[in-house]
Amino acid sequence: MAMRQILISLLLLTLAPALAADWQPLPTTQQGYELRYDPQTSRVETRVNGQVRPMWDGVHRLENGQVLRIRNGVAVRDETVMQSESRPQVLRDEVSTCRRLVRRSCGLGGTCGHTESCRHASQLLGFHNEAKHSDRHKIELQCLEALDDTAFFKPCPVPPGRSWGSACVDLVVKSCGTLAQCKETEGCDLARQLQQMEYDEKLMLIDTRQKTPTTHQCEEIFSDDEVFVPCLK
Repeated sequence: MAMRQILISLLLLTLAPALAADWQPLPTTQQGYELRYDPQTSRVETRVNGQVRPMWDGVHRLENGQVLRIRNGVAVRDETVMQSESRPQVLRDEVSTCRRLVRRSCGLGGTCGHTESCRHASQLLGFHNEAKHSDRHKIELQCLEALDDTAFFKPCPVPPGRSWGSACVDLVVKSCGTLAQCKETEGCDLARQLQQMEYDEKLMLIDTRQKTPTTHQCEEIFSDDEVFVPCLK
């Protein structure tokens, strides 16, 4: 009897992680299937006819336009599933809101430095730097509002080429081609989504050469030629 209790206890300990799965909701598929995702195992489940079952392998289009890829019963960790996870802090020290506005409007390296959006953002940053310490908070709030006004302060598009060195940029070149000749492929679309995520994270870095969580993600998946098919055109 004692041995049986020990075996039952061991079985319960084995099942505990599965019972305590931290399921995160994903957007519903375009066919109406509700999805949930377990970050620990990368499993995705859905409900069919009232029964919960693993999501089948394949490429699934979600209601928000994103794509979910299931391979061998688990989700490919791309932007769709990463957005459902708790992301680590990009940095301990972030740049000011006004500096972030300038970077977003002018682009990293001043790619869009000639635009009106960049000129207005730079003016706000100048006011911020020249203001008394007691007045800077008010200007920070103005910059925060400006970050939401993408019509007036238009973000600088992420350049398709090697605007900065990173695995995400290399992934775009690999999947889309040096001249974007494979831009219509799903691998190219996914690579560009990851590049945009990395770009948004870099806007907050004091040192924009520093790697972000998405940079590390691109390094991990760069060799996946099944999803990110090399562009050979």
